[in-house]
Amino acid sequence: MLRNRVRKEGPKMQRKLLVFALITIVAQTRLIAATKPKPKPAPKPPVSSTVLVTTQMKGENAQFGVEYTVGKTDPVNIILKSAEFTTSRIRIGDEIYYPKGSEKFLLLHYTLRNPQKSEKAVGWNTFRFTAVDETNTNREYSECVGVESNSQTLNMSLKPAQKIDVYTFVAVPAKGTVPKVVVKGSEDLVLRYYPKDKIKPLTGPTADQSDPKGTTALTIVPAKIGETYQTGRFDIRVDGAKFSTTPFEDQEMEEGCRNLIIDFSIKNGGVEPWALNWGIFEFTLTDADGLEIEWNQSLLQGNRDAELKTNLEPGQEVKARIYYMIQRETEAKLLKIMERDDGRVFAYDLSKIR
Repeated sequence: MLRNRVRKEGPKMQRKLLVFALITIVAQTRLIAATKPKPKPAPKPPVSSTVLVTTQMKGENAQFGVEYTVGKTDPVNIILKSAEFTTSRIRIGDEIYYPKGSEKFLLLHYTLRNPQKSEKAVGWNTFRFTAVDETNTNREYSECVGVESNSQTLNMSLKPAQKIDVYTFVAVPAKGTVPKVVVKGSEDLVLRYYPKDKIKPLTGPTADQSDPKGTTALTIVPAKIGETYQTGRFDIRVDGAKFSTTPFEDQEMEEGCRNLIIDFSIKNGGVEPWALNWGIFEFTLTDADGLEIEWNQSLLQGNRDAELKTNLEPGQEVKARIYYMIQRETEAKLLKIMERDDGRVFAYDLSKIR
């Protein structure tokens, strides 16, 4: 009986051994495969550093802060970053620019980028700007473009993917906003921007406080003695005003008259020397009755009874005086100062001068 059991179990044991051997072989094969070093991944193609944006359709509406490629055969990328209204002077290269009394500037800040595989020349005419005012009148840009980092005139070549931050400006009416800005690139492709509330409003003494939107610049600015104002190329500060019965050198004081003397500080706000003489400014004095008192067109040195006629270096400041001979019973009311060539008027209340 025992022998028969052994005979019956013999083939079963052989099958078990065979299965065990197969399992062992498979496990060893997997172990060998796992220990083999993984092949290195195929190198990825290099990523281009040039930013390419969808080429514009003719007349496409654009958004601030979005990068656009304008042109097909000679494309350039542009990002219009921001816009602001200002009455301050703007420097580009060796020139300064300032608005007339009836104007303000729309100052545009933007970035240029070269999307091409070769160098690309950029300058004042890479893009042209037109501001459309509230009367639907086109106002063309200054054809001057400055570099943000140094205020120099834009005239350079950009390497592939290189970018540069720049600015330009458009003279627009003192009153009202700019509903549309048109940017034209090569091949007459244009971008149309509708700024709405994107334009930074006016600030400072020239801003009309009655306009809550900050889009209106005053043509006549209420000014304070002791405060400095940009009249255009020059900065001016009225330091004081007083009456005197002492005549100036070579002056014949008429009976019953006295001099109203007004002291100034005048500074060259430009980037090159500029001549200063009596013809630079226009002074208008009115009395309490609103009648104009004639100015003698004399601009005196600050501490001498001599005509002021000099060349001011950039940043140089001098003291100056003007005077009016008026009747003693006449009360001075308002002094208006304007840098010639249609500058902005700054008005000083002198009614408290005794």
